[in-house]
Amino acid sequence: MLAALSPERRLELRLCSADEVQAQLLGGRVDVGVSYRPLLAPGLESTVLAEEALALVGPPDSRPPPPEEVGALSFVTYEEFEYVFLQWFAHHGLPLPQQWRRGDHYEELEEVLAAVSQGRGWSIVPADAARAPASGARLHCRPPSSPPCANPVHLITRTGELKSADARWLRTLF
Repeated sequence: MLAALSPERRLELRLCSADEVQAQLLGGRVDVGVSYRPLLAPGLESTVLAEEALALVGPPDSRPPPPEEVGALSFVTYEEFEYVFLQWFAHHGLPLPQQWRRGDHYEELEEVLAAVSQGRGWSIVPADAARAPASGARLHCRPPSSPPCANPVHLITRTGELKSADARWLRTLF
């Protein structure tokens, strides 16, 4: 992705919650944002940028639990995990746990993958991230459902800026 970026073109990547993306866009601190949620708010517009498949991942030597036991697992969570977890549970027609059994909690997905690979619990993450050799994590990735649990990723801009040079460039990467 970054290979497509000219060395003269400045890029600043900020990782934050969807609420912070919205505030930064509306405050003029960033020109484009990316979020799992479309961020419907006056002054903003969004479009689907890409789709990723979500996967339930567990420690390397674990066996995938039967569907009725997934809600009782101890989960390793991350910022705004609720949205991704809800998508996955809904896709599989599984009831949501009355209360999430949360063990570790991290801000970064790489930390989540490392914790799961060390046997600290299960998580629901983008399947590509779970399978990426660069993650350095050894995980048991539950076989994808058919059809896979698709999760849209949204490109968000201030109203009228979806056709800006930055937004067009981001679309070419996906």
